[in-house]
Amino acid sequence: MNPFRLRSRLARCRGSVLFFTMVLVGTLSIVGLSAYAISRSDIQIVGANQDSVASFHQAEAALHHFKARIEQGLGNGTIQLPAHVDSVHIPAPAGFDTDPLTRIGRTGNPLVYTMRSAGRTRNATTHLEVTFTRQRALDIGIFGHIYARTQPNAEIYSYDSREQLVPSGADDSTGLASVGSNHEVIFQPNTELDGLVLLGDNGFGTPAIYSGPMGHATEHVGHVDPDPLGVNGGPLAQEFTRVAASNQNAAAGITSNQIRQNRSYTLTAGDYYITDAKGGNHRTLTVDATDGPVNIYLAGGFETWPNWNFVLVGRPADFRIFSNSSEDIFIRPNTSFAAFVYAPNADVQIQPNHHFYGVIWGNTVRIQPNGPIWVDTSIQDEFLSNRIRFLSWKEIR
Repeated sequence: MNPFRLRSRLARCRGSVLFFTMVLVGTLSIVGLSAYAISRSDIQIVGANQDSVASFHQAEAALHHFKARIEQGLGNGTIQLPAHVDSVHIPAPAGFDTDPLTRIGRTGNPLVYTMRSAGRTRNATTHLEVTFTRQRALDIGIFGHIYARTQPNAEIYSYDSREQLVPSGADDSTGLASVGSNHEVIFQPNTELDGLVLLGDNGFGTPAIYSGPMGHATEHVGHVDPDPLGVNGGPLAQEFTRVAASNQNAAAGITSNQIRQNRSYTLTAGDYYITDAKGGNHRTLTVDATDGPVNIYLAGGFETWPNWNFVLVGRPADFRIFSNSSEDIFIRPNTSFAAFVYAPNADVQIQPNHHFYGVIWGNTVRIQPNGPIWVDTSIQDEFLSNRIRFLSWKEIR
C-alpha cells in the first residue's frame, strides 16, 4: 500500500474521532449544565417551600401566643372586650420573627372578633387572620353537678329573649336547649328535648350517664366546671362581700336581710343581699327590671308556698339569683317563673304552675313546671369565660 495514502487515511480518522469526541463532550456538558440548572431550580423551589412553611409556622405560633396572652389579660382584667379592641398591645413571642398584636378587629357579630399575625423567614412572609370568640362560662342551659332531673312529659325548648320576649309555642324553639351533669341526667318518660344532653365526668375520668327514654342526642363533653362564675373563692365571692356591705335592701323594705313570707315585695334595679327568703301564700314578688338587672345574692335558703305569685317586668336575664349557700332552693309559684338561678352548692327545685324561662345551675336540679321549660340562651351569652376559641382562619395574600 502507498505509505502516503495510509497516512492520509489515518489523519482523516483522527479528525473524525476528534470531532465526535468534541460533540460528545459538548453534549455531555449541555446535559450536565441542564441537570445542574434543574437541580438548582429544584433546590430553590424546595428552599422556597421550606421558607413558606417556616413562615406559616411562625405566624401560627404568634396567633397561639396572642391567644394565651388575651386569655391571661381577660383573667387579670388588663384586657377587656370589646373595650380594648383598638388599644391592645401584645409583644411578639420571643425567638420568632413576627409582629406584635396592636389591634383586635370587630365583626358584624358583637361576640366575634378578628386578629392577624405575620410570620417571616429569609425569603418568605405569611400573613394569617383568625376569627375568635370568648367561650361561654355556662355552656349548658340546665345543669346539675350531681344530677339534673325532669318530670314526666317535660318539654324542653330554647329561645333568645333578646329576639322574642315570650315564645308562643314549640315552633319558636331554636334547637339549642341543653341539659347536663357531671354524674347523671335523668329524663322521665315522654320527655321532649329540642337540643342536646351534655354528659360531663366526675373529674376523675368517669363519664356521666344518661337515664331516660331513647332517642335523645347525647354528647360527652368532659368535666364541666360546676362553679364557672366563682362563687366559691372566685370573682362572684368578692361580689357577695361587696353586696353584703352595700345593697338595696332598705329601699325594698327588706329588714334583717330576709324576705318574709307574710308580705309582698317589689324589687327594682340593683343588688340585694338575702340570708333567708320565704314566699307565703297569696303573696307576690314583683321584679321590675325596667331600669336594669335585679340581682339577689342569696346566703341561705329560698322556699315559697304553692300559692305564692311571681311577676317579672323584663327579660329572664334581668333577674338573677346567685347563691353561695348549700341550703335548698325550692321555688313553686302559682305562676310562670323566669330567672337565672346560679347555686352550685345547693339543691335546686323549680316547680312553677306554668312555664319556666331562664337558665339553672345547681348542685342538683329538679325542674317540674306544669308547662314547657324554655332555656333562654341570651343568658348564656351574657356570662363569658376567660377562654377564647378560634372559629376560622385564612391566609391573607
